[in-house]
Amino acid sequence: MYLEVGFSIDTFGYPNPQLTPSHETLAVIVAELNKIEKNMKKITLFLLLFYSFVNVNGQKKETGLEKTSSKKIKSDSLNVFVENLKMEVLNDTLKFNRNNLIGLNGITENSKKYSKMYLVDMKYIYRLDIIENEKVKEFVNEILNIEKIETIIISENNSCCSLFGKNGINGCVFLTTKKKSKVKYKVAGLKYYKKSKTGSNLNQNQPNGIMIRT
Repeated sequence: MYLEVGFSIDTFGYPNPQLTPSHETLAVIVAELNKIEKNMKKITLFLLLFYSFVNVNGQKKETGLEKTSSKKIKSDSLNVFVENLKMEVLNDTLKFNRNNLIGLNGITENSKKYSKMYLVDMKYIYRLDIIENEKVKEFVNEILNIEKIETIIISENNSCCSLFGKNGINGCVFLTTKKKSKVKYKVAGLKYYKKSKTGSNLNQNQPNGIMIRT
């Protein structure tokens, strides 16, 4: 398996010499990650590092990606946007069917994807169509809490597919919380990695948990 990214290299491990220095660094990271594709922690670090090359205001930097279509929600519209997003997320729980879950190489996917990808504070990755409804409600109550949200940037599917491959088909939400807010990130089945201080809920194939078909 090769991770899908928005730039080309001649051979993994040998960056294209025409790439800029930052691209060369990313190419090396991709090469290393493809050698250890089952290591979820390193995949999470790659995703966070790759997105760090995109301006938080939604402006594109020199990343080699296709045209990025991102939009920062204005502060005076944030409350309404969050309420609508919460309603959308809760309505989507009606679509959940555990028989659609597939476990592959330490990543859980829904064969009938309907959730956006959520990146919170550039450290925590969530997907909501791979978890039970009660865990979705945890996410809504804790993460989509307007009292704790500073900014939200939304990206359309083309940009997200460049970052996440087919998992970005429904778009991405980049959420930043307020500095003084106390946020419990370990919700929605998130696994926390102490060494890197990041987390992800993309692996839900746990002992005594949801049975994932392969």
